[in-house]
Amino acid sequence: MPDTRSRFGDSPCQRMLVQKRGLRWITASLSVISLLNAGFPGTTRAQDQLPGSPLFGPTNMPLAWFDPIPIRMVLANPGDYHLRQIRMTGTSKSVQTVVLPQGCGRPYEPTILRLEGETGTIEVFDQGACGGNTSRLRASTLAAGDPIDLFVRVVANKEAEGSGRSAQVLVIWIGPARK
Repeated sequence: MPDTRSRFGDSPCQRMLVQKRGLRWITASLSVISLLNAGFPGTTRAQDQLPGSPLFGPTNMPLAWFDPIPIRMVLANPGDYHLRQIRMTGTSKSVQTVVLPQGCGRPYEPTILRLEGETGTIEVFDQGACGGNTSRLRASTLAAGDPIDLFVRVVANKEAEGSGRSAQVLVIWIGPARK
């Protein structure tokens, strides 16, 4: 004859004990969920106070929240910034643009900017329409002497000669420097 008893047992005390444990688990789960929601708000007042500031990263942080990294630091230790997205500021020293008729299915203008900051000078590469530049401003429209604010990705390369490293800096976003 099959067992027809419930899995909680026959006594009312055993059923009540299982129900209390279930309620404790549900209460603890809801507490954790509410803490997670409180810790990760969708938007903040600080974001609202920065009109026109582009948003970056998985949490959509305004560019102004990123501290600019000095050029000297990137040049001295490019391996420390390998595949990182950082903010840089400075003045465009020179702009070299090449117009290519075909690339990613349309004409585009890869541009090399020579960025001069307080601590050094570095070359920054904007791939134009085929690259990762998400801003409306293209490096090809800049002139020497323009103050700019950049969000870039650093790629550290091993140099062919010696054991040193060099950095390739790719534009993700470019805009005029904010005063």
